[in-house]
Amino acid sequence: MIRTIIKNRVRGCALNRKRLNTRRTDLDPILSVVGNALSSLTADEKRQIDNRRNLCGIRTKPTYKYWELYKTFCGFDPDFIADDDYIPLIIRSLNPNPYYHSYEYKGTYSIYFRGLHQPRTILSSISGIWYDAEMNVVGKSEKEVERLFEQEEEFIIKPTIGTSSGKGVVKLNAQKENELFAKLSLYGKNFICQSVVKQSHRTARFNQSSLNTFRFSSLNINGRCSVVNRLFRHGQSGFCCDNGGAGGTMIGIDDTGQFSAYGMNKSLKKTDKSATGIKYADVKIEGFADLINFVENVHRKYLPNMGFVGWDFALDDQDEPVFINAIWHSRE
Repeated sequence: MIRTIIKNRVRGCALNRKRLNTRRTDLDPILSVVGNALSSLTADEKRQIDNRRNLCGIRTKPTYKYWELYKTFCGFDPDFIADDDYIPLIIRSLNPNPYYHSYEYKGTYSIYFRGLHQPRTILSSISGIWYDAEMNVVGKSEKEVERLFEQEEEFIIKPTIGTSSGKGVVKLNAQKENELFAKLSLYGKNFICQSVVKQSHRTARFNQSSLNTFRFSSLNINGRCSVVNRLFRHGQSGFCCDNGGAGGTMIGIDDTGQFSAYGMNKSLKKTDKSATGIKYADVKIEGFADLINFVENVHRKYLPNMGFVGWDFALDDQDEPVFINAIWHSRE
């Protein structure tokens, strides 16, 4: 009994620490932007939140600021799930640590997701070992870089571990860069260089400089995979990333492919059209149901042991889906 009590106390402390870390990384930066312009919760709304959480067996004290934030921009909903419940409780249950850690390494996507259309690999560094596109070990030297990049022009370099929100993603031109070997070495032991995807006109029209992608969140329960959330993201002029954290705009999409009337950036600023003048309310992606079915099949085929996955797919110039990224705690 004493062992059980101690174990439960340790788990409780670990959960509280995870909830605190989530608030620091996710909630506090948003509150610093929004300031005091939040809609307060009524006593009845707080009771509704408490009742929902009790029904789910969640006994920790709710962080009402999450619901105030949601109410401010979307209206009150007691079924909204706060990040400090979502990440440490739900995501960790759907995606247990022993499973998702092995998939977090983006440098091995060409192995794990073999068969999916992906950007072509030019060079990858895995734990400090350099590999070519066929996973042959290559030397770390200026001569080897010249050989690998002699036929390349623009390419993308990005870190492959411990990164998110487009951090460190840069577009370079191999023929115009001086001291390319030195620049690659600045990325340390884990990075990848890939070809630039020629994207569909349907997505490029929102912003030409970035690869604009669809974020699908899919849920796998008892072998049944379903897309439960859909977004489109495009970057700002002059930037190669479309991520919200990198300044991009995120627009919701319904299951027919119809865009929401407005998009939002990381500062929660709303806009009803892109910088290129496209009104979001006028956009509908044809064949979107096929894309949803494709993502559900990809989840079932490649990650049957994962309960929840966020998938980033682009459309190439033939309107075929291109796999870009997979994450295990998608909240966008």
